[in-house]
Amino acid sequence: MADFLIIRSKCDLATEYTHWVGEGMKEYLESKGHSVTDLSDADASPQKVSDWLQYDNRETMKAVIALDHGSLDVFWGEKNGNIAAAIDLANAEDLTKGLQVYSLACSTNGAGGLGETAVSKGCYSWLGYTEPVYAQKSRTFKECIWSYVEAMAEGKTMEQCEHALRDAYSARTGRSFIYQYNLDRLLLRKSANNMTINSHNRLPKEIPLVVALWEHAGYRGRRRLIVEDTPRLALQDFDDQVSAVGVHPGPDYEAWKAAHGQKEPTVGLYEHVNYGGAALILTAGGYPNIHRVYNFGDVVSSVRVNPAPPSVHKIAPIPLIVELYEHIGFAGNRAVIVEDVPDIPRYLGPEFNDVVSSVRVKPGPDYSPGKQAQLFRDVGYSGSSMRLGPGDYPNIGTSHGFSDVVSSIRVR
Repeated sequence: MADFLIIRSKCDLATEYTHWVGEGMKEYLESKGHSVTDLSDADASPQKVSDWLQYDNRETMKAVIALDHGSLDVFWGEKNGNIAAAIDLANAEDLTKGLQVYSLACSTNGAGGLGETAVSKGCYSWLGYTEPVYAQKSRTFKECIWSYVEAMAEGKTMEQCEHALRDAYSARTGRSFIYQYNLDRLLLRKSANNMTINSHNRLPKEIPLVVALWEHAGYRGRRRLIVEDTPRLALQDFDDQVSAVGVHPGPDYEAWKAAHGQKEPTVGLYEHVNYGGAALILTAGGYPNIHRVYNFGDVVSSVRVNPAPPSVHKIAPIPLIVELYEHIGFAGNRAVIVEDVPDIPRYLGPEFNDVVSSVRVKPGPDYSPGKQAQLFRDVGYSGSSMRLGPGDYPNIGTSHGFSDVVSSIRVR
């Protein structure tokens, strides 16, 4: 997730200049406390621009700084070393809704063009040029363009940011004709007055929960913080990597409870992108190992705050209840199995792979005589296997020659 997205390809002489204007911008904005993603060169592809700007993804939260080729109805990115349409009239709503945009590109803010269309469909503001403009690889030109970015970073209104850029152009008109030329074609389109990147953006309006996702059990490894709906964890390089979760009350926790009859806010962790597949619903608290307790480790691909009640995943029938133990004599770590598990290291955690030494099998509520659990040597119910009916098996190595090899199990 980023406050700012910078887009700057470099596929010809013109974009070499605009690309240079953006050098160092990420570091500057980060020094002001902002998070920034810089899609530079081949990373300025239409697909990556779309991934970072889609409204539903909410990966870019405040503003876009677009430094590239443009035309009346297209802002261009780069694909395979050539220009390629990144933002156009068809996707402008989805990609710019709820954002402030500055485009150093030709003609994007002309009448009936991309900027006007974007603002009419939910983009908060678009500062750009009504006709083709010039770029220059000079410190003076770079400082001029940065005046707008610096004003935005300081939280000034869009009108103040525009004036800062106009003043910078005006102060340099004696240096080259391009400053007056660009100034005459500069236009700010906006949906309201006195907006800032802090007052008008895609940030959630309330934060009842702050969700910490951890790479490893026991709250170890890399971490991501989530404060709003996140349909694709892959964009944060965290797909299928969650092993522990901390659900913390956010600044609006008590207010949210008061508005909802003291009901606890929840977070939903989903197996697939866009909130698909199985879901694990959690309230505020610590969950140090979602492998072992919930069979849900390393599968989370999207997160939703206060999801609608999910359709119930009915675990039935339950003919057998199987307890797996790490050591002989029913000692060590234990896992309870009531449904088929095709991949024990994935569902219970790697610490449970090939370590089972003793087993208890109990009749479940749907037990029928003759029903047996089948334990397999390999994942996916493959390799050699053994069958166990109800009973205690304190040492499956001695009794069955099957110690420390179990990787999948069927109980139905």
